[in-house]
Amino acid sequence: MWDKAETELRDAVAAAGLNTAEYGWGELPGEGAFYAPKLEWHLTDAIGRTWQVGTIQSDRVIPDRLEAAYVGEDGENMCRSCSTARSSAPTSGSSGY
Repeated sequence: MWDKAETELRDAVAAAGLNTAEYGWGELPGEGAFYAPKLEWHLTDAIGRTWQVGTIQSDRVIPDRLEAAYVGEDGENMCRSCSTARSSAPTSGSSGY
């Protein structure tokens, strides 16, 4: 599940054309949240501090536990869903403040 979610996020960034050095794209192995891989956005302020200004996570665990599904395009087959979680609360560095 983790690898699939990671691939989906990577593919979404590529499809949007944002996987370039111009956009600061880089992968940080092992930096995902404890339940799902994530995308993070960081900005640097005037005095050089890095601030995390947003995240998006691709969660496949909670929908499975809730047995969340939707009806497919054929109107009959049930499809397992995936949920995304996002946050826009800023944090600085590793301190969380």
